[in-house]
Amino acid sequence: MYRMKKFFLINSLLISALFSGCGGGGGGSGSAAITPSNTPTPPFVVQTSVFSPVAGQAAMTQSSAAPLSNPRLMTFDGTYLFVATGVDNSVVRIDANGIQTTMTGFNGSPVGIAIRNGVLYATQTGGLYQLSIPPLTNGASVAVAPSIVTNNTCGNCLGLLFNGNVAYIADGSSTLKTFDTSNNGWQQIALSNVAYGLALNSGYLLATDYSQNVSSYNVSSITSTWSSVAQKTIPGLPYGVAIASNGDIYVSSYAANTVTRIHSGVVDSTPYLDSTKVCRPLGLAINESTQSLYVASERSTAGCGLTGQSTGYILRASIDLTP
Repeated sequence: MYRMKKFFLINSLLISALFSGCGGGGGGSGSAAITPSNTPTPPFVVQTSVFSPVAGQAAMTQSSAAPLSNPRLMTFDGTYLFVATGVDNSVVRIDANGIQTTMTGFNGSPVGIAIRNGVLYATQTGGLYQLSIPPLTNGASVAVAPSIVTNNTCGNCLGLLFNGNVAYIADGSSTLKTFDTSNNGWQQIALSNVAYGLALNSGYLLATDYSQNVSSYNVSSITSTWSSVAQKTIPGLPYGVAIASNGDIYVSSYAANTVTRIHSGVVDSTPYLDSTKVCRPLGLAINESTQSLYVASERSTAGCGLTGQSTGYILRASIDLTP
């Protein structure tokens, strides 16, 4: 058993408040009806820009037209946004001005992505891969050769994040893989629900099940089994999930073309972002310094997404971090 950090009291209270009324235990025990909150007081959502060449979006600049091919999950490292793309086997780094720098050569379609100690980790259909990030020229494209991690035990890997030196990896089943980069050790944990997208906040892991639920797990230590301590219902195939410092949770619903917020333990009555802003949303990431939520939209069609946008794109929307 690898001992993990004890969760901090203030954040445990936040998570408890977020999921209050959900019911305890694992499985579907917390899937009772949810009373929605009133519509939040404006300002609610402000679309500030998109990282993609769109008519009328002159605030973000590009060294060249570089639409994203099926952007999936993302991570923000404090300086850059890293996006896994599902068509051209690449990872795209985006700077504060929207300039895209592309790393090509990933073996399979990357889905999840995380940065740890200068190393980029990506989940792919063939497992968990790692790459020491090379020097990159902003706006350029560089070929790379990621390598599979030692003793890989993850097949169809999806959501990915780090808790200290330990990576948590979802594979679309009720088994959570863990990989300790300090000793190359693998373990697996039986969850009470299926896991796709992952988010972490001071000792609590949130996991979407790509059905209708977001489950919370206490991860103070790695054991053979984790049972969800709380659960919320989010319709429309929830996939991506992100947690802000004030405890607000954002969930992308792939089929519903929405991003939903859970605030003070209650699911908002209306989507935070609807189909006029996002289309087939997957990855979510938060930039606390600019109070921004990044949303990866896989595509844009006549029925959903931004007007004038015909490819995948990253939407940036403002969020309120008031407790």
